[in-house]
Amino acid sequence: IVTSRFVGIYLLQVEQWIRILSLISDVIKLWAIVQQKWMYLENIFIGSNLQFGEDAKRFDTADKLYRKIMFETSRNSLVKDACTHPGRYDELKSILNLIEKIQKSLNEYLNTKRQLLDH
Repeated sequence: IVTSRFVGIYLLQVEQWIRILSLISDVIKLWAIVQQKWMYLENIFIGSNLQFGEDAKRFDTADKLYRKIMFETSRNSLVKDACTHPGRYDELKSILNLIEKIQKSLNEYLNTKRQLLDH
């Protein structure tokens, strides 16, 4: 559309929509990754008798942030609004960083336990 000779006076609007749609795409991709990883960890941390210390605290933080986003989205479920909410991409990135730290720590814990069983 941008390269169309008919874009004329609409060029700025078209460029703005391209930026918005690109952001929406990026947020949806990141959101899907966060949701998948959050669901996996939720099964481990929610209602578990296992003690994970710092990882449990990290998950609690990630869980609260994720639930806040989901609550806000339930109040206004328009995709454009949910994805272009100020700071949304950064919030999801922050949650993903926490989740990845937790996953790394859990993998190290499991590897340690495996090594103990092997000997």
